[in-house]
Amino acid sequence: MSLALRLRTPLAGGISTSSTVFSGHNRWSKISKGKGVQDAKKSQLYSRHMTDIIGAARRGGSTDPANNLALSIALRKAKMADVPKDKIEAALTRASSTSTEDALHSSVFEAIGPGSVPMIIECLSNNVNRTSKAVKEILNDRGYDSRS
Repeated sequence: MSLALRLRTPLAGGISTSSTVFSGHNRWSKISKGKGVQDAKKSQLYSRHMTDIIGAARRGGSTDPANNLALSIALRKAKMADVPKDKIEAALTRASSTSTEDALHSSVFEAIGPGSVPMIIECLSNNVNRTSKAVKEILNDRGYDSRS
């Protein structure tokens, strides 16, 4: 008897064949949903640490952690967060390149928060216009006064 076909004998005589009905799901469908969420979180974590490494290397002027304290701190944090070595090396090579596409620019925004509390928001981005718009949208959605 094969797995795909099962023979059944009905009560009223005769032989009938019918295919096995499967439940319509499997273990991988459950795993893939959770894995997708975990991969997205890891990707976000890696990119945040890579941005920190690139920013620290460019601000400090050196990709050598012995000469750049901010870079050594960023590298230590990345290693504690289990960022793969190839991602760290890619960030260091990106920081040492002089390409204008990869250049990160620092932006500072001022805002008035709840209770008239002043806020200074510092951002590091490769696209100043997009960052400015995003910060202003966030502040306006929450009802804060943005003064950039």
